[in-house]
Amino acid sequence: MTKRKAKKANTTSELQLDFQRKITKNAIIAQTITVIVNNLIKYGSFVAISYILYLCIESLSGKTTDANLIMNIIGDVKINKWLYLLFGGGSIIYGISERNLRRKTIKRMNTRLDNLERRINPKKQSSHITPEGKTNRGDLP
Repeated sequence: MTKRKAKKANTTSELQLDFQRKITKNAIIAQTITVIVNNLIKYGSFVAISYILYLCIESLSGKTTDANLIMNIIGDVKINKWLYLLFGGGSIIYGISERNLRRKTIKRMNTRLDNLERRINPKKQSSHITPEGKTNRGDLP
């Protein structure tokens, strides 16, 4: 009786191992196919975009079009001066406004956090950072 049970258990474990090997093999094949398809989509799109750009440029070659007018406007030095001033100044204004917004947010959140921490531990010492999150001038080197 024990030999039959051992033989049956051995056969079952062999079937399970064989099934597990097949699943593992299929999973590896599926993963490989997924990687290949992913790379084909990723790099194939670059190739397709490059080819479309090539066709666009080829269709304009040797012809006088509005593209020449646009290139002349972009190449004009006077317009370039205004463009860099516009974009440079706009970037500086955007940066300053974002910095001020960040400081306001830190101040708002810092006061709330301070109140909550004081409730838990009234003897809490200050880190001597300004409410806006800046280092005190006395702490700077």
